[in-house]
Amino acid sequence: MQAMRHINSIKKIVADGQFEEAHSALENLLEMGPSNVEAIKLKAALFAHVGRYDEEENAWHRIIAIDNEEMVVSIYIPTR
Repeated sequence: MQAMRHINSIKKIVADGQFEEAHSALENLLEMGPSNVEAIKLKAALFAHVGRYDEEENAWHRIIAIDNEEMVVSIYIPTR
């Protein structure tokens, strides 16, 4: 549950428009838990927001490798 608090804090940073700080915080969070699907989804959204679509796609593929039943991925992949 503590990881979710980190995610929520990072979402607030994103909402405040501090994308570089959010990216850095996500990297730190993923160092502690590289399989944190929620953190990777937020990272993918950040990549999309700044136009880094190849990195966004890589993040979604990473999610598939971790949890191939993630519903968001099945919606995302066909739309790109």
